[in-house]
Amino acid sequence: MSYTRRGAIALLIGGSVLWASETGAFSSAETTRSATMAAGSDETALLGIQGIDSPGKEPQTITLTNQAQTTVEVTIESRNSRLKFNTSEIRLAPGDTKGVSVSTASTESGDVSDSVEFLAESVEDRTDIQAIRQLTIQSDSPGPDKTQLVFADPNGNNNLRVYDPVTDTIKQPPQSKKAKVIGDTADIVGDSRADIPYITDQGDNPIRVTTVGDTEDKIIPRTNSPKPKVKRQRTRFTVGETASVKDLLPPEEDLSVSGKLILTRGKGNAQKEIVGVDTNGNAQVFPSPKGCSAVMGVADIDNDESDEIIFFGTSQELRYLDQGGSQEKVQTGGVGSNSKQKGIGPPADFDGDGVPSIPFVDGSQNPSLTKVAGTFSDGKKTKALDKSGPARKAGVAPVDIDDDGELELAFFGNDDGNIQYVDDVLGENRIETL
Repeated sequence: MSYTRRGAIALLIGGSVLWASETGAFSSAETTRSATMAAGSDETALLGIQGIDSPGKEPQTITLTNQAQTTVEVTIESRNSRLKFNTSEIRLAPGDTKGVSVSTASTESGDVSDSVEFLAESVEDRTDIQAIRQLTIQSDSPGPDKTQLVFADPNGNNNLRVYDPVTDTIKQPPQSKKAKVIGDTADIVGDSRADIPYITDQGDNPIRVTTVGDTEDKIIPRTNSPKPKVKRQRTRFTVGETASVKDLLPPEEDLSVSGKLILTRGKGNAQKEIVGVDTNGNAQVFPSPKGCSAVMGVADIDNDESDEIIFFGTSQELRYLDQGGSQEKVQTGGVGSNSKQKGIGPPADFDGDGVPSIPFVDGSQNPSLTKVAGTFSDGKKTKALDKSGPARKAGVAPVDIDDDGELELAFFGNDDGNIQYVDDVLGENRIETL
């Protein structure tokens, strides 16, 4: 599952973090001068707008080009506040082109449509130009709780809690067993809500799913027991679609599962393998010759238009399972880990280029990002976001923790384990405490 401009994070006791060309012309213009201003064709519009007419998954980039002869200041507004922008004001000199990232508001889910209003004001001659366009974006979260923190309360018998930093409220989902580890939230059971999977070391069925507002949790598998068994240890696991991972098996193997797939580490003879379990109890083994100790996510990290499974190898290396069952190593310079925790997190697109980065804590305890395809703005593939060593060697998580439409990177700090986060990732990289 690829995290984009928004994600949910799951926190585990003991300091582990686990865990969603087209153009347009202006429609009207006003000027204080006695000049005639009219909406032109796409090629002759005073301000070119690209990325507005084709619906897609968030985040979506709207590209604005100043085709006028004067500098303009452009403000962007969502009429009904159903969409959010990484910036609402930009300044464009003649010929300048800039992109604006747009995502859905934290209260929205599914296909979200709203009217987007563009107002351009000329700095030199006070010309005002207005355009209104309809934009539809598919939310990357199945439910409304997109900025939530999911954690197990160490003082409450490992009871699951859901914290919403926007409203500053905590809720408790139903839970029948003690949580050993928490996985990525997703619509697992098909009820259009964000479900929370967790693994317990109690009872015969290790995988369970719970949802805020329900009266009881759900057992997975519902009918049969998966073979092979899943590991009931402290590790991270994720959720993916079978349609996204079907090409990752060796050519001689067929996919035996369907729908949503919980991906975790196997047990017994398959303890080094990636095991996928669907909601009906069917299991699928994804061979991992180099060994798997944790599954980080499913995303197109090499920009080949097909998803990969990203995992943490038993040799303390980041790897990904590519098409046809091949495996590739991800260059990081070292991932921080201790005997129980690993400084890793799910892939996410932090810089808006459409290619996810992999977040991790390096060996010097710095929150960091690495890319498989492409580079950061400084030309590097791996980037330490803070070099003062503020992070524990434990999991990290991308999450829009302040609901500003941009991802932050959350981690456990060295100051008594408080949750901290990197704000303005790839910008000022400010370290804040939650």
